[in-house]
Amino acid sequence: MLWRGLGSEQAKVIHLQSQAVGAERCVSSIQKDCDEALARVEELTRKLNDNLSAEREKAQAKERASI
Repeated sequence: MLWRGLGSEQAKVIHLQSQAVGAERCVSSIQKDCDEALARVEELTRKLNDNLSAEREKAQAKERASI
């Protein structure tokens, strides 16, 4: 351990700082993954809405043609 010459309180602080840095990296990685997943959901939602609109238009055209 690098902390042998330090007091136990200083060693605890250094250890907690190290853990905090690791946690920040973890949170950053999770945030990136969530942002990518959200972008994909938004893309799929747009495609679904486009498909629904196209189907609606087809149904309306078919209905008008049958009148």
